[in-house]
Amino acid sequence: QVCQLERDGFEYYRKWYYPAVRELVGMCKGVVTAKWIASKVNPRITIKAAQESLDLLLRLGLIEKTETSYRKKHAIVKGFSDLKSMMLQNYHREMIDLGKESMDRFSSENRNVTSVTISIPEEKIAEVKDKISKLREDLLQMALQSKDPDTVVQVNFQEFPLTDKIELDERGKE
Repeated sequence: QVCQLERDGFEYYRKWYYPAVRELVGMCKGVVTAKWIASKVNPRITIKAAQESLDLLLRLGLIEKTETSYRKKHAIVKGFSDLKSMMLQNYHREMIDLGKESMDRFSSENRNVTSVTISIPEEKIAEVKDKISKLREDLLQMALQSKDPDTVVQVNFQEFPLTDKIELDERGKE
């Protein structure tokens, strides 16, 4: 069950913790409160920020209120095609910063930060991007099929050049 965000859905990416709060709501079988959310999100957020998150998620139709709590409405959230790139860039910056901070906040048993530096032909870059997209989709499917999740995790993928393109005449002959 996929939710396609509408035009005002860009708000969902304004704060790094909005998606995390949505996932927390989906995991809890008990009563969800702003106080409980604030005590679970790591790094911690205020109770006010947790309540603002719940209010936004309700307004966007990503969660619904029950008699005593909240419940997640959709398994997957997808942005709309012309989602403001600046909003997504800021969201990704926040997540990358949290990834950097995770190296100090968590032991290596509780996080995985790894990288590889490779040299490849320019035409292989599209293949790298495809592999990252496939892994992202595989992880979404794994999450959809998981029973009784108990942790919200962030998985970041990055691919970027570390050099300018080296032209054939610069590479020399063997």
